[in-house]
Amino acid sequence: METKKYAYIDALRGAAVLAVLAVHCAEFGTTLPAHSPLAVAAVYGARGVQLFYIMSALTLFLSMSGRSKAERFATLNFFLRRFFRIAPLFYCAVLYYLWQDGWGPRYWLGDAPGITLAGIVATATFTNGVNPYWINSIVPGGWSIAVEMLFYVFVPVLFRVVTTGKRALWLLGFTLAGAVVFNVVLADRPLIGNVELWKNFLFMAFPTQLPVFAMGIVLFFLLSPPPEGNSLAFRPAALLIGTALLLASLLLGNLVPSYLIFGVAFVMLAYALAHLPTRWLVNGATEYIGRISYSLYLTHFAVLHAMQYWGIMDLTTVADEKGAVLNYALRYMLLLLLATIVATLTYYLIEKPGMQAGKWLIGRFEQTGKRQEIPRTANVPTTA
Repeated sequence: METKKYAYIDALRGAAVLAVLAVHCAEFGTTLPAHSPLAVAAVYGARGVQLFYIMSALTLFLSMSGRSKAERFATLNFFLRRFFRIAPLFYCAVLYYLWQDGWGPRYWLGDAPGITLAGIVATATFTNGVNPYWINSIVPGGWSIAVEMLFYVFVPVLFRVVTTGKRALWLLGFTLAGAVVFNVVLADRPLIGNVELWKNFLFMAFPTQLPVFAMGIVLFFLLSPPPEGNSLAFRPAALLIGTALLLASLLLGNLVPSYLIFGVAFVMLAYALAHLPTRWLVNGATEYIGRISYSLYLTHFAVLHAMQYWGIMDLTTVADEKGAVLNYALRYMLLLLLATIVATLTYYLIEKPGMQAGKWLIGRFEQTGKRQEIPRTANVPTTA
């Protein structure tokens, strides 16, 4: 992908991780008053995960469209790239957070007594998303990685099947229906004793989040030039569906989940920035934060833990709402500074070497394929 042309993608990844930092920063130290607009905004920072998902689906389809015909082992190469992109840092995070938090009970274990070997194996194989006790209990925020990795399994098939904007809209419709059925059927049928953990699990589970990835695929076709002879009819249809969801959220309130509404808004924002990358959103700072966003996502929990250990969560006296807002702002800036330093180190020391290892392995496979093809082509008779 061309760096400048797709700078908005890095910038939006940066915005996503900055939003996630905002919500977790608010969970430590002296809390903001519940009625504070900043407190409400911080809570919605959790929707940064959905922005990540949309950018992920868009990027993967862009990548597949450029590589599917150029590589001999495109599907194998896809999985190798994804594994070496995600696994090295994630495995380091598993080891670190087991050391930091131990094996004992915690919120994300519900009524389970502690971390189990099965939970560790599931986390290491990215299958922890199928069990409410495993999905988020070892690596903080690890639930989103599990969902992302499960989406990767379907990407090669989706890329071959979802070949038009119209099909992308059908996919969105099917996944929305699937998410509704999944939640309606299981909401009142908890399979574990802790009802609150079950409720959280249903939201984090792959079927619930799949429509957001589908929105990213719709975005891919919105941004792609239509094949010659194809109409642009799906674009008005996409706009109509997005508008309908936004209006439904106003008319029906909580019946339309906010994460879907944010998803529609993120698609519109990304579409706008792709055509008009305004500098106050797409700039060197946001692009850099976006490039290290995966490291920031996995390491900022450790930085928050360290800030709490060192007693630097509250940097000013909190006597009223203004003091609470100032205290939160200072805490957030310190978190961002420290987490960016740590994430820069992990990006260059762990992430990039991991990606280079994957690239090297893919190169070896491609070269082997070329060498094996030479004898076959040499025996093909020439024609006059």
